[in-house]
Amino acid sequence: MVSHFFKLIWNKKGQHFLLILEIMVAYLVVFGIFRRVYFTTGTMHIPATSNIKMCGASTFRITRPVRRAPIH
Repeated sequence: MVSHFFKLIWNKKGQHFLLILEIMVAYLVVFGIFRRVYFTTGTMHIPATSNIKMCGASTFRITRPVRRAPIH
């Protein structure tokens, strides 16, 4: 029975290849749609006119001026 099942699958391998190809293409399309939605909703909080490269953390260090001894 199992060998007969494998023989049926082997004889129709062209149709099975097309079915597997169709499933893979459908997966890629669905993955692409969800990826697009994820990245679109992830950047909705950024204004369209802002420069993203300029958005970053800045650190400032306040130091006292160094007093030097007068030169004689």
